[in-house]
Amino acid sequence: MSEGYELLKYKGTYFESARNRRYVVTGVFSTEERLWTFRCFNSANHQVFIFSGKQKQDGSIDGVWKSKTEVLCFYLRPQ
Repeated sequence: MSEGYELLKYKGTYFESARNRRYVVTGVFSTEERLWTFRCFNSANHQVFIFSGKQKQDGSIDGVWKSKTEVLCFYLRPQ
């Protein structure tokens, strides 16, 4: 990683309305590459999902959501 850039670390929760479940989430943001990586864990502390995406200049994030059985595209748009 270049000088002046850093990895920002986050922790929180993710609510999945389709399954009515809440997951613990840890996140890392690379200020140099503008990449987000979120890892979601179930109540047994097993990793169940990974969100990985690149943040654009307008604040939107495009990426992929991965589970053991699926890989899907996702996007987040700022309000």
